[in-house]
Amino acid sequence: MREMSYRDKMIILIISIIIILVAGFFVLIRPTYQKLVDDTTTYESTKTEWDGIQQKLDAIPTLKNHHHCLQ
Repeated sequence: MREMSYRDKMIILIISIIIILVAGFFVLIRPTYQKLVDDTTTYESTKTEWDGIQQKLDAIPTLKNHHHCLQ
C-alpha cells in the first residue's frame, strides 16, 4: 500500500468532519427540535383548554364580581 499524499489526507479529513457534523445533527439537534415541537403542541392544546375553562368561570356572575374586587 502506498503512502497517502497531503491532498489525500486533506480529503479524508474534510469528509470526516462532514460526517461528524451530520451525525451530530441527528444525534443532538434533531431530538431537541422534535421535543420543542411536541412541547409547543402540548402548550397550545393546554392553552386552548384553559381559555375554555376561563370563559366558563367568567360566565359565573358571583365570580365576576369577586374577580373585579380583587383587582
